[in-house]
Amino acid sequence: MVLILFFYTTSTLANIELGVQESVNQQLQQMSLEEKVGQLFIFGFNGKSYNSGIDQKLKNLHPGALISFSKNLGKPYQIARLNHQLQSKSVAYSHVPLLLMVDQEGGTVTRILSSPRPPSALALGLTKDPALARSVGQVTGNILRFLGFNQNLAPVADLSNPNEKNFIGSRSFGDDPLLVRKMVQSLSVGHLQSLVLPTTKHFPGHGGMIQDSHKTLPIKSITIEELKEKELIPFIPLARNPMLTATMVAHLSLPKIDPTGVPATFSKVIITDILRESLGYKGLVITDDIEMSGARSSGSVGQRAIKALIAGNDMIMVAWSYHKQKEAYNAVLTAVRNGVISEARVNESLQRILYVKQLLNLENQVSPLTMSEADFQIHFRKLLSQQAQLTHRISRLNFQATLEKNDNLRSTLVPSQRVHFFSSSYSIYKNLAESLPNKVRFTRLKRKSPSPFLSMNQKMQNELLIYHVSG
Repeated sequence: MVLILFFYTTSTLANIELGVQESVNQQLQQMSLEEKVGQLFIFGFNGKSYNSGIDQKLKNLHPGALISFSKNLGKPYQIARLNHQLQSKSVAYSHVPLLLMVDQEGGTVTRILSSPRPPSALALGLTKDPALARSVGQVTGNILRFLGFNQNLAPVADLSNPNEKNFIGSRSFGDDPLLVRKMVQSLSVGHLQSLVLPTTKHFPGHGGMIQDSHKTLPIKSITIEELKEKELIPFIPLARNPMLTATMVAHLSLPKIDPTGVPATFSKVIITDILRESLGYKGLVITDDIEMSGARSSGSVGQRAIKALIAGNDMIMVAWSYHKQKEAYNAVLTAVRNGVISEARVNESLQRILYVKQLLNLENQVSPLTMSEADFQIHFRKLLSQQAQLTHRISRLNFQATLEKNDNLRSTLVPSQRVHFFSSSYSIYKNLAESLPNKVRFTRLKRKSPSPFLSMNQKMQNELLIYHVSG
């Protein structure tokens, strides 16, 4: 259904929404309060296979979503088998399938590893080609959906100047808000064509900040007028279109907009007043992990969960500790029972959560994985091949653009000159070497290995060195 949701006429979309809404209302009536509260949470878990800890979490806390990190991801077939088991158990215990999330941004933030590594947002942004972004979004979505995921915590809609040091760096499409808006929207459409929910982040804009919200609370001194002029532009089309999306809010303080100085995650001004009312956003709003240092100024994890809901979030992420997950769940459950949070407020978020789950057609992810491992690997390799072709194309486009823009480099590159190419990817080397008339020597770089670029440059002043950073 979502495959063409973005292109429906208003009347057709209204009919679909009416039918889905009736089904959602029926689900709500059948759910206990404990199940309702559980649906508001996104939990991390331990292990690469189904275990008693995961079973206890699904049975007792009824989470609406699970997020996978590198620690949970083994071989592709194992990933798919685990995700199908998670769905099956969730439906058995809570009668509702899970949103299964992963961070597959590309570049430095890539959970599903491959060679070559999928392109970063910056590499994709340098092409300035929204159609290419849509293709990347669809291929990435196809890979994730095949593995059993249904939500990607991407794309990044933050603005970032690639020539300046900042926290977001190559995770952003760039610092041109209009270009970033086009790339974000196109990649999101590609995801939806694969029945994978895109998640724009980090509202209202983490760009330009040096501080890492995993380690501290960044403070951004910007007015609402300045925010609207630039930072919010990439978020606006997704907020005002009927396209199915989620938005992740940043652990970021904006004291000139919300004088309380609380992180945006817990700010009613940021989420309800600006995102919901001013921009008109009707989609799913989720927090980043509230165990992060950037969120710790707002009390215990239970207090943070309550504040996040009051501010207007629909789902709260508690990614690491089962003890903290249970604490947050019990705190919200108690708050609803005591009237601190009304059940009507819980139902408001549940309407959005269940609506998304129905449109993503999660029922086919609940059934056991029937494909043999051999057949699975054949199909998965085809998907990775499609991704690699796009990665090569992006690398070649950007490399050729660099040569064309840099007159000094172009004049330096003569056929008799030896070229030294440093990269972690042999396949990208082969791809780029085809476009050069020179003899090219390849040196493989291991991930996180120190760059030999400067020392080599001193020794080989008459030779050209190309240092390729994956993504």
